[in-house]
Amino acid sequence: MMNGILKTLVWLCFAAAAAYMGYSWYTYSGLYRLIVEWQLETFGSFSVKMTMLAMTLTLRFRRWQESGPH
Repeated sequence: MMNGILKTLVWLCFAAAAAYMGYSWYTYSGLYRLIVEWQLETFGSFSVKMTMLAMTLTLRFRRWQESGPH
């Protein structure tokens, strides 16, 4: 029972992170904008794939920090 609830919560967190990534990409706001502007300032261009990877790692690392390693 607890395993099913935990799995559902993990998937909900994943869905929320994916929705946030999509929203920030669509509206050019939040973490997506921050990473794109950093890439433009640092490298003179940006890569959508690298930006999404950076967002994924940032959101994953943030969640891992809050819950601790498992």
